[in-house]
Amino acid sequence: MKKAMKVAVLAMALALAMVLAACGGSGSSSAASASGSASASGSASAASASASADASSAASSAAKIDFKKGAVSGDTYTNEYFGAKYVLPAGYKFFTDEQMADAQLNGATLTDEQANEVLASGKEYFDAAAAAESGMPTITFSVVYAGTPEAQALDAAAFAQYQAQLVQGEFGSYQNGQTGAEFPAIKRKMEMNGQKYDQELLFTKSGDCFLVVTATGAEGTNLDDVLCNFTLTK
Repeated sequence: MKKAMKVAVLAMALALAMVLAACGGSGSSSAASASGSASASGSASAASASASADASSAASSAAKIDFKKGAVSGDTYTNEYFGAKYVLPAGYKFFTDEQMADAQLNGATLTDEQANEVLASGKEYFDAAAAAESGMPTITFSVVYAGTPEAQALDAAAFAQYQAQLVQGEFGSYQNGQTGAEFPAIKRKMEMNGQKYDQELLFTKSGDCFLVVTATGAEGTNLDDVLCNFTLTK
C-alpha cells in the first residue's frame, strides 16, 4: 500500500498542472506573487494586507463554488454533486483517512466549506482514493475548480483536450463497456524510480468544477478493469 501511496502522490503532479491551467494562476500563486513584491519593496505591512485580501477573495470564491464532498460506504464511493458512483472491483480497498493523509491527499477530514476553500485557492481537492490489495493499480477521485471565465466556459471534453496538450498525453474518449457511457479521457505514461506506469484519466463536469478520475498501474496494466465500475447517475 505504501507503494500505491507514492504513485498516488506522483499522480498529483498532473492534476496540479491542471489546476494552474484551469485557474490561471489564481489563489496561492497570486498570494506568492504579492508576497514577493512586498519583500522586494521591504514592506511587511503590504505583504500582510495582500495576504488578507487574497484570503478574503478565496473565501468569497469558496462561497460561490458550493461543491459538496462525496462519501465512501463499504465498497462504494458516491458524489451527488457530480452524480458519480464507483464500486470497487474485487480485491480493492479504499484508503482510510490515515492513508489519505500519509499520501498527502487532502480530502480525508475536510468539511464541505474547507473543501471549497481548497478549490478556491487554486489547489486540487482529493475526494477519495483506492488501490488493489497488492498496492497497484490505484484510482483517485479529485476535483478541480475552473477559476477563470475562460475555463468555466469549457466543457469536460474541451478541458481534457487542453490538459492533454500540457502533459503530453493522448486525448481521446473512454467508453464504459458495461453501461455504454462515454467520457473524455487522457492516456499517458510516466516513470518513477526506474519503474514505468500507465495512467488514464476520465473527466466530467458539474457547475464550475471538474471531477478527474485517475487510474494508475504498472506499464501494460489493463486500466479498463479499474475504470469500468465508474458511472454517472444523472
